[in-house]
Amino acid sequence: MIPESETPILNEDMEETPQPSLTYKLDLANGRIGAVDVDGLEAVKQVVFKILSTSRFEHLIYSGDYGNEA
Repeated sequence: MIPESETPILNEDMEETPQPSLTYKLDLANGRIGAVDVDGLEAVKQVVFKILSTSRFEHLIYSGDYGNEA
């Protein structure tokens, strides 16, 4: 049973909005999370570093798509 409707389901007037990448700054030297927020390219660099330094399937908190296989 497939629903049928006269009105379109997707609204053609929708606008794309940029997604925020705001996160806490990682203090890698001291192994702490800082209180300063970072955004943009710096936040993306941090997340890439974190993903590449985390072993895949080792921590249950992360999905199987997260981490690096060595």
